[in-house]
Amino acid sequence: MAEEKVDCSRCGACLNSCAVYQLLLEEAASPRGRLATLAALREGRLEDKPENRRFIEACMLCGRCEVVCNKGVKGREEIMAQRLLWRQEKKGSWWKRLLTRFYGPKLLRLVRPFFGLIALSPLRKRLLLPVSGGPAVKRGKKRHQLPSDIGLFPGCVLGVFYPQLLQHIEVLLNKSGVMAHVLWEADCCGFPALSQGDLISFNKKRLRNEALFKKKGIKTLIVPCATGVMAMRAHYSGEFVIEELGNYFLSVLSTPDIVRKDVLNSADGFWLYHRPCHQPKRDESGGWLKAISDCPAIRMPMREETDCCGFGGLFSIGFPSLSRQILHDRQEKWRQDGVGGVITDCPGCYLQFKELGTLPVLFFTELFCDW
Repeated sequence: MAEEKVDCSRCGACLNSCAVYQLLLEEAASPRGRLATLAALREGRLEDKPENRRFIEACMLCGRCEVVCNKGVKGREEIMAQRLLWRQEKKGSWWKRLLTRFYGPKLLRLVRPFFGLIALSPLRKRLLLPVSGGPAVKRGKKRHQLPSDIGLFPGCVLGVFYPQLLQHIEVLLNKSGVMAHVLWEADCCGFPALSQGDLISFNKKRLRNEALFKKKGIKTLIVPCATGVMAMRAHYSGEFVIEELGNYFLSVLSTPDIVRKDVLNSADGFWLYHRPCHQPKRDESGGWLKAISDCPAIRMPMREETDCCGFGGLFSIGFPSLSRQILHDRQEKWRQDGVGGVITDCPGCYLQFKELGTLPVLFFTELFCDW
C-alpha cells in the first residue's frame, strides 16, 4: 500500500529549523511557506514565474524541517518532485541545467587550476572557490597490491580538492586492520543532479559507479559524505553495503588517542564539534566520538544538531550571498560563545568553513593523524 501523503498543518514547528528562514524571516522562505507556494503553483493560484520559484530553488534539502515536524510531512520529497517537473519542462536556471549535466570529478579537476586565478578577481567575494586544498594525488599509482573488497568512495569535495585527507583516512583504516583502497576513478554520487531533478545525469553517474563497484568486487563501500550515503542507499543497487565513514570508524576504531593536541591548544578558545544536517544518529559513548567528547579542548553541542553552516551543495553556488551570510552569522554567534575552531566530519561543511570561514577547521580524522 502506498504511503498516504500528509498535509502541512502550518503549526510553525519547522520555522527555527530552516537556516534560510532564520536569515530572511520571510514566510515564503520557511518550510511551510514553500509548501504553500507549491500548492498555489499547482492549483494555478500563483503564476509559474521565476520570482515565485525562488524559494523553492533556495531549499537546501537538509531535511531538518522533517526531523522536527510532528505530522511527518515529507517536504524534501515535495521540493524534489517539483524540481523534477520543472526540469522536464526546461524551467528554472539555465546554468543549473548545464552544471548538473556536466558536473563531476573530471570537470572539477579540469577547472581546479584556474580557481586560484579567479580568486584574485572580484568573483572571490561571490563564489565558493576551493583554493586552499592540498596537492593533487597521482591517482594512477596503485597503493596496495593486495586485493580488497572494501572501497573508499572519494566523493567530489575530498576526491578533488582535499585528496590528502583521503590518504589519511586510507592509512587510518589500514592501521585498524581494514584493507581499504580509494576508488579514485569513481564518479560523483549524482546527488547534485538528483537534487535539481536531473534524473538522466544522475542515472548515468549511478550506472557508471555501479559498474565500477562490480568490476572491483566491492562488498563494502565507505562513503565520507552523509549526503552521498543518503542518495546511494535510496537509489543504488548492487551486492555491496554502503557505510557512512563516521559510523564505520566507530565500528573499527576503539577509542583512539588524539595526536594533534598542539593544534587544538593553539586555537583562541575551545573547539566545537559541528554535526552536519544529513549525519545519521550515532552512539557517542565510544570510539572517536568519545575521544573528542572527553577532550577538554573540544565541546560537543548541547542539542542533537548544530546550526547549519550554509553550504547546501549547489545552494552555495546558486545563492552565494545567502550561503555566506548564514556562515557569517553562525561563526559570529559561536565566537561570542568562546568557540576558537570547528571540527566536522562532513566534506561539504569542511569546504565551507575552510574556504569562506574565519575560524580554523579540522576534518575529524586529522585529530588522529600524526603526519
